[in-house]
Amino acid sequence: MFSYHPLYILPVVFLAYFCKATTGFGSAIIMIAIGSIVIGPVPVLVLTALLDVTGGVALLRIDSTKDTPRQWIPLSVAMLVGVVGGGLLLRFIASRHLRYFMSSTLLAVGIWLIVFRRGADDRSGRNNVNELSSVKDLAVCLVAGTSGGMTGLSAPPLLYHFGGRLSKEAFRKLLTRVFLVEAITRTVTYSAMSLVRLEVLVTGALAIPVLYAGLYVGNRAFFRIPEVWFSRIAGVIAIASAIRLMFL
Repeated sequence: MFSYHPLYILPVVFLAYFCKATTGFGSAIIMIAIGSIVIGPVPVLVLTALLDVTGGVALLRIDSTKDTPRQWIPLSVAMLVGVVGGGLLLRFIASRHLRYFMSSTLLAVGIWLIVFRRGADDRSGRNNVNELSSVKDLAVCLVAGTSGGMTGLSAPPLLYHFGGRLSKEAFRKLLTRVFLVEAITRTVTYSAMSLVRLEVLVTGALAIPVLYAGLYVGNRAFFRIPEVWFSRIAGVIAIASAIRLMFL
């Protein structure tokens, strides 16, 4: 059981989906980093999954592509399997331990985003997603999905593995598709585990217009702002929130 005023989370939703539209990732990092403090770890996992379904469908229309499904479905299936496994592991993790696990993950992600990740603007990646279904690719998606199911944070393995192989535009298209499958799977898994509460549904409904506003503004900034700055900002937010979570 948790109590909060839903309006507190709305600025976080705008920032999260502004970042998602601008970079292809970041919504979960920002939602988990700040939202865990506002409404608690488990409710924010559920809320982020619900909003990522809506945001993912919206981005599919923005990032239309002629790529055939066979280019990304195998990766999505690997994500799906990982999410189900990670979601089931939540049953065996106490809320206190989950908070520490999430704070440690956020700290590692924040350091990586600031220090080690270069923006897509610094890379000369390819503009297609052909042949991204090797055993290693599938294994990375499986790990990412498991992490997403447990903590809501699936982006780092994907950013590290695929980020240097694709252009900024192609990378956002790939992330849009696999993250949508992940979000749908997380929503179904959390529902089956009776984690979807009325308060979360109400907050999600209130947040949808703000989500669309963030996507609209972020998409307009997509080709104008260096992605590396969003990595650094997201990293600072993740580290600050990790420290705050550790001492709740």
